[in-house]
Amino acid sequence: MGLKYIGILGVLLEAKNNNFITNVKPIIDDMIAIAGFRISPRLYADILPRHPGT
Repeated sequence: MGLKYIGILGVLLEAKNNNFITNVKPIIDDMIAIAGFRISPRLYADILPRHPGT
């Protein structure tokens, strides 16, 4: 079918890149605090600097 898997973080970054959302960090922080989303500290620290304004 030509679908690629990108995960929820990839969806958030695509939404930011396409101007559907302005910041990714507050959403990720809410997902962690409210929904129990789990992300490694290394991935969390790695994603944000690579995408300025997240």
